[in-house]
Amino acid sequence: MTLFGELATGVVLAEARLGKHTLNVVTKAGGFGNSDTLLTAWQMLHAPAATGTPFNEEASYV
Repeated sequence: MTLFGELATGVVLAEARLGKHTLNVVTKAGGFGNSDTLLTAWQMLHAPAATGTPFNEEASYV
């Protein structure tokens, strides 16, 4: 698993790989953020590549 950093305080983005398959993984520590934190993380992961967001567009998201 490769850690990329925080999308927000307490919300970490990582990438898991198995062979040629990749899966972006977002974890959130319990006491961080507000009711929109996970929605904001999801929106960041699905932002168009033109925004400069360095996430793999072909990876699956959960």
